[in-house]
Amino acid sequence: MPESKNEKRGCFYIQNMQDIDRFGGITPSWVTENEPGYSSLGLVWGRTMKDAKKRCQLANENLGLSEHDVARIVASSLIRRKDK
Repeated sequence: MPESKNEKRGCFYIQNMQDIDRFGGITPSWVTENEPGYSSLGLVWGRTMKDAKKRCQLANENLGLSEHDVARIVASSLIRRKDK
């Protein structure tokens, strides 16, 4: 969790469309609040989507994030914002 209100939150995220054979399994990404896109972490969190998403949920819970928090963080990375 951020130390202050100025710090952006981040979360782990599993994208639904992945080439399991190419990467050796399902890989998580890191999404930062209000920043476009995501960063691939190059880790393998399972061979099935179910296993990887469960591990992702647990990792986000360990960060103190609810499913609602994660949804908001991910949505904020999809919205294009104009610089002020």
